[in-house]
Amino acid sequence: GISRVEDMACYSCLSLARVDLPATVREIGSEAFYYCQQLTDINLSKNLECIKDVTFASCQALETITVPASVTAIGNAVFQDCTKLHEVNLPEKLESIGEMVFFLCGSLEEITVPEGITLLDHECFAFCTNLKKITLPESLFAMNNNVFLRCEALEEIVIPAGVIEIGPQT
Repeated sequence: GISRVEDMACYSCLSLARVDLPATVREIGSEAFYYCQQLTDINLSKNLECIKDVTFASCQALETITVPASVTAIGNAVFQDCTKLHEVNLPEKLESIGEMVFFLCGSLEEITVPEGITLLDHECFAFCTNLKKITLPESLFAMNNNVFLRCEALEEIVIPAGVIEIGPQT
């Protein structure tokens, strides 16, 4: 079976509503499902390890996503502009999430960043205008610029004791 969904494989497939990836898929390439505006149902491979940059960006019908336990890296802007995305389940073994990963996810209200994440990169949650609650891991040591820019509904944030750097406008 296939082990990788290639870059831009289903770029702008405007009628694509469902994706079921076989267990053999270990990586999804950049922009593979970018701008699939009818995509509502995604079943990711249980052996998936890496989701590259902008993979599901602008999938504006997507409401929920569960990232499999096997995933250790999520690239830049993977869920950017997924305006209806309100439920995200991230795996416990996740080691890195890229910049702008949830940029413009205006329906996202709550998220838990798993233990093991050490950096929240540039504009990671910027313009998540309905984000009310975020749980940060004790492993976190840095937050880059504008991580929570325009998170107008954010009610409380507990900065872990190990954080040594918070970028401007965060």
